[in-house]
Amino acid sequence: PSEAWTLVKKNASRSVYCREIDGTLWYLKHFHGTSFSHTLRRWLKRSEAYKEFDFSASLRKNHVAAQTILAARFNPASGLEWALSEEITDAEPLNLWHENSLAASPVPRVAIRKTARALAKLIGKMHAAGILHNDLHCGNILRKSDGKLILMDLHRMGRCRGLARRKMAMNLSQLLHDRKHLTRRSEQLRFLRDYLEFNTAARGSLRGWQWLVGRLTRRYQAAFYKKRDRRIRGNNKYFCSIRLQDGWRGRVILASKRQLAGSTIAHEEFTKQSWLDSLADPTNLFDGPDVTVVKNSPSTTVVHRILKVNGRALNVYIKRNKIKTPLKRLLSAVRTSKARLAFNVAHELLNRHIPTALPVCALERRRGLFVQDSILITETVDAVLLDAFMDRWLGAKPRGHDSLSAPQQYSLANQVLGQ
Repeated sequence: PSEAWTLVKKNASRSVYCREIDGTLWYLKHFHGTSFSHTLRRWLKRSEAYKEFDFSASLRKNHVAAQTILAARFNPASGLEWALSEEITDAEPLNLWHENSLAASPVPRVAIRKTARALAKLIGKMHAAGILHNDLHCGNILRKSDGKLILMDLHRMGRCRGLARRKMAMNLSQLLHDRKHLTRRSEQLRFLRDYLEFNTAARGSLRGWQWLVGRLTRRYQAAFYKKRDRRIRGNNKYFCSIRLQDGWRGRVILASKRQLAGSTIAHEEFTKQSWLDSLADPTNLFDGPDVTVVKNSPSTTVVHRILKVNGRALNVYIKRNKIKTPLKRLLSAVRTSKARLAFNVAHELLNRHIPTALPVCALERRRGLFVQDSILITETVDAVLLDAFMDRWLGAKPRGHDSLSAPQQYSLANQVLGQ
């Protein structure tokens, strides 16, 4: 596209551009994947742009609200393919709407139930028409202010005449995995009941569908988390490896997939070079006027400081582990260092929606196979320890003018236990 088009999204397989013409915003999706599967599809003259165009028309023909693709182009000789669509006004991704609604006070339960029923109707009619969405999650569905839902990313769809029950359940397992941590069991059952009402091709009882979808969701989650955990150890747009002077090497984050509430670093993006510049000499991380020593024991040193990375001031804790005994130094030859282990496990927890302090860097220095030193850097969490919180608000004795009544303590205790 020319300079008049503005790039709004880009990944390895496609780029999305936008441009305003006569007061209307237009989106151009350019498919440019270079993987073997993308190259093979082009060689077989199968275009993702044409696929989006065809499924857009097919879904609307079957009364399933979907993004309208106005034009598509595919040139097998040059490999150029694109799809053109018009802006969908007054709409936002369904996952953002759902999370914002749950964070509101009071929570709009009636609106959430209506939207869940509309989602069940959308997916039920899609499956009844023999169509699957192979990337079915709420981020690929838009919600307009009037409650209408619209399917997006139509190039990820597939068609099958006479959909089998297992294929439909596998598609639902993707959606359940996406919302499982944010919905209650009663809400999931209500959605499944509504889905069976609108899917005229579905056969079987609610209990049978519940068992099948639950079983496939657990299998899907295991494979999904395994894939996400491998990403923590690879070089990609979220993580990378670095090497520093004096034998230091480690892992740093470039961006965070999980946008944690209250986290500032999770919304930042970094480069490998910016980390190399900031961590040029890791031993200097524990020295400086802004360094506050939190703990200094024979096994651990913990400091709190402001770390500058590419001009950004990061509020972090830095932990340095010391190996005390010859036996532990010997075992370090076959073990992962404590810093690298904590870095990996913390990101695995975040992948599973379990809140923890965001680790941004893990460094280690080895002599041969043996660990000599390891450093972990994590974001500062603005919080208090749970025992101090409970002692103040849930203790048996009043705590001054801000003490809670017995009913208030009971309600707060239930919330804490639930979390």
